[in-house]
Amino acid sequence: MKKWMFKVLVFVGLVCTNMVPVMAQNTLTTLGVTSGATVAYSVRQLSTSYTGPLMRIRNSTSGNLYDVWPDASGQFSTTSVISAANPSGTPGSKNGSTALSTITSSTTFTVAIWYDQSGNANNLTQSTAANQPTIITTGTIQAESSKPFIRFYGIDATSFNSLNLATALTTSGQISVVNKFVSGGTGFILGNVNNSIYDWHSDFTNFTKLFDATYASTSVKNSTVWQNGTSVTATNAVWNTSLGINTIQPQTANSGTTWDNIGRDRIYHHTSGGGGYAELIVFASALSTKERQSSENSQGTYFGITVPAASAPTSISGTSTICIGSSTTLTSTGGNYGFNVEDIWYRGGYGGDAYDNGLDATTAISEPSSQSTTNNNTNGILNLTSTGTDPYFYMRSLGSFNPSTYKYVNVRYRVTAGTGGNMQVFFQNTTYTGANGSATASSATLNSDGNWHTVSIDMSSSAAWTTGGNITGWRFDWSNNTGVTMDIDFIQLGTGSILEGTTTLTVAPSSNTTYYLNRKGPSVNTSSISQLVTVNASPSPTFTAQPGATACASTDVTYTTQASQTNYIWTVPGTLNTDYTITSGGVGSSSNTVTLKWLTAGSKTVTINYTNSNGCTAATATSSTATTVSAPTLGTYSTTTVIAGQSTSITPSVAPTN
Repeated sequence: MKKWMFKVLVFVGLVCTNMVPVMAQNTLTTLGVTSGATVAYSVRQLSTSYTGPLMRIRNSTSGNLYDVWPDASGQFSTTSVISAANPSGTPGSKNGSTALSTITSSTTFTVAIWYDQSGNANNLTQSTAANQPTIITTGTIQAESSKPFIRFYGIDATSFNSLNLATALTTSGQISVVNKFVSGGTGFILGNVNNSIYDWHSDFTNFTKLFDATYASTSVKNSTVWQNGTSVTATNAVWNTSLGINTIQPQTANSGTTWDNIGRDRIYHHTSGGGGYAELIVFASALSTKERQSSENSQGTYFGITVPAASAPTSISGTSTICIGSSTTLTSTGGNYGFNVEDIWYRGGYGGDAYDNGLDATTAISEPSSQSTTNNNTNGILNLTSTGTDPYFYMRSLGSFNPSTYKYVNVRYRVTAGTGGNMQVFFQNTTYTGANGSATASSATLNSDGNWHTVSIDMSSSAAWTTGGNITGWRFDWSNNTGVTMDIDFIQLGTGSILEGTTTLTVAPSSNTTYYLNRKGPSVNTSSISQLVTVNASPSPTFTAQPGATACASTDVTYTTQASQTNYIWTVPGTLNTDYTITSGGVGSSSNTVTLKWLTAGSKTVTINYTNSNGCTAATATSSTATTVSAPTLGTYSTTTVIAGQSTSITPSVAPTN
């Protein structure tokens, strides 16, 4: 059972209809997957949102039908609650607390309906008793690796067991199957009753390959395939005769991927000898690497199948040199995710963990909480609801941590109802042993959009943080509003603030900054890797030569900026040879100077920008403005005779200009 991790991290039918009253899309929380599935069948509960039964089973002696719900641990077992016999609806109602064990003694049961937990009501059904696969034999639940298992006893080209869709599924972006074939037997991983459709054809010569290189569809035999979490070539994927996880991403989701049942191949290669299924999930499109590996890890843990363990990312991709004012997106690559394992990004250092202990809720909370109801602790996530405006719990005796070094309390949370408000931490040391108003710091306003977020509380904002000795614990006030429901993934104390818990991180530092990345989850805390993002200065172009505030038309004026730069960008108003001419130099991308003559009067603004040796360009071009005036002309005068000693007025026939 996965624990919620409070982490203090120190680091530098029959009626066999196909309708169920669950029509909303269910998130497959058991797999750690948020992408919606098209169909989802299992011997365990796959979603906390799904409250229906797992299967409808048939007593092979009496013919009575019963719906079977997940037991207290979420699986099909003898303690599972059942419906009354022969429920008229789909599904029936729980028969109080009546357990499956009350009807199974020495009896064999087959499967009439395998209920779809996706919320899409795509149930797998079989109304013909003789064609139903088996789940219980003479009172014992069929099992593989000690987990419930549905067995199919078809005979090649003779008879079959199958569970059928009402309508064929033609789009399959990713298939996740926990299954097993029987050595010497037959069977396809997905089947079809239509004689002309065999997209998922296995190698039928000796049934050693999952897909036949000739008869499987192009999309299927060119699939991307993982078996037990390890990538294999589709045509080399083994026809597994031990319980295994087959994850298949067809080349094209909606081409050559049609299926309408499990257990039957037309009239030929039916699943035989007790091979069968424990889980089958189909997604309309391919999952991300993180979601796929989370799903496979969940399946591996539950069904006892070895899959690759979670491991640190191997590199950070993305542009590592930027210009000031720009951003870059960093992406985690390599390594393996586990169930509910996340990429966690840091700024400010990550020096490894001196204290890291996975604690369940009852251990981490050292005394009863106040105005705070713990709803559940499922898959390592603590779910709480506030009943007042001051919900909190204590976390005492966590260790002894130097407040001068470790100053950030980081929390990953998700508000699923209400408005989160703010978090507050009352820290404890030798001086402050309880909640003291002088020894506290608060978070920024929480995001209440229903998605996962991280928040960092800078404890050094409290003047008392570095007084009173080392930090030993705190009271954690997780909200300041009533009616708030919140999931909390982890709490950490560290040297740096957490930036985000996502595969990619977009940053825009103003100076050289190192970003750190590791992976965290239930019992997972990997080593870290880092990436320095270098921030280069942008240039500040200037004019080293330019005209004054006034310039004469038809007179050379020179504009010059810094030499030895690249990608010069000049703007000159007007039209060449109409408003100005170029005497020398130029306004091309390689020219740092231009001499020109203005041909028209008025305000003239020339701008320049360029790229410096760091590859950066100024955010704004530099400008030079001059007012151009026309050159003066002489007036025209007529000849005039003037008598000595007398004055006269001379008027030009053409007035001069200036």
